Amino acid sequence: MLARQPLYLGGLIRTALDAAAVYTYQKQQELRMTIQNVNLEVRQKYIQAQLARQLVEVAVQAKRDAQKLLADTETKYRLGSATRFEVLRAEVRLNAMEADLIRRENESQISLTRLLNVMGISQKSQINLADPLEYQSIPADADQCLSLAILKRPDLLMGEANIRLAKDNVEAEKAGYRPKVYLQGLYQRSYPGYSASFTDFFAGGDEDTEPDNNNNGAPGSLGNKEWERTMNGGLVVEWTVFDGFATAGRVAVAKAQLRQEEVLLRKAEEQVQLEVTQALLRLNNSEKFVESQSGTVTNAQEALRLAQVGFHEGTITSLDVISAELALSQARSDYLQAVYDYELSKLTLNAAIGTIGEQAIPAPVAAADPNSPPSPEES
Repeated sequence: MLARQPLYLGGLIRTALDAAAVYTYQKQQELRMTIQNVNLEVRQKYIQAQLARQLVEVAVQAKRDAQKLLADTETKYRLGSATRFEVLRAEVRLNAMEADLIRRENESQISLTRLLNVMGISQKSQINLADPLEYQSIPADADQCLSLAILKRPDLLMGEANIRLAKDNVEAEKAGYRPKVYLQGLYQRSYPGYSASFTDFFAGGDEDTEPDNNNNGAPGSLGNKEWERTMNGGLVVEWTVFDGFATAGRVAVAKAQLRQEEVLLRKAEEQVQLEVTQALLRLNNSEKFVESQSGTVTNAQEALRLAQVGFHEGTITSLDVISAELALSQARSDYLQAVYDYELSKLTLNAAIGTIGEQAIPAPVAAADPNSPPSPEES
């Protein structure tokens, strides 16, 4: 029986343990990336459902305005200050708003079903969206976002793990240059009295040898001879002097794979920087658009109020009121769409940084005033 315990394999043991730890870390980052992708998709579907629900509210308000206009027009028609044509035009306007409301409600229901599907919930479930779609401005610092993306993006961390594995592979291939040391033990049993002759073995020994009384002279008796037991141990060193440059070839291939992983990581970092920069630009543009549309809604509301007052006083026609209603409904829809784009931009930026569902977008840090007193934590 031969027992061998490796003591040193040219660095193979250390690199194998390190590779196992890096592989575990790599799988953790793959899981983290999957969770972030699911998080992003659920949040996108959620704000889409929020937008669809509030567009329904806009359609409901537009229907109420159309009903009010029709009632006012019919009253003026009975009083003789409006024509039948104006009544018919108000009725057409109301019918159009009812059809638009039906369409908006259908879109809202479809958005909810998509949200349920992404969440893995039965379509028979009934859910209510707790939060309205509101504009909540957040500051974002470009330098901090880029730095955080380099540190947090799962795909970049996986790329760094690939480089670490490639380095371990290089060290493992270089082990062919180094000696291998084993602790070895040998235990064996042997019978010294006979040669490898089956005839002599089954004959019970030489002719002049008396049969063994304990065995009654049966064939195959080994007489009074005993088995020898041999045990030895020590260190065994193996060192390949020349392997036909096989080790050198494997090391060259491993180094080439390492350089390839380094190039892939640099490309991935450049792509991440591009994604973060584009997400920041989109966030800034969306914020400006929201601010511009908020003023448009206020102006459209005032224009409708003045139009309704003028229609009651007879200074303008119902067509002017319809135009004001259409402008207000469009302004409200555009504002909600702008808020939706802004919220979607925040999600995109968080996804580009690699912190969606984990950490908020980093805000810019103001420079400390050297003359200001220290905070209690600092003191």
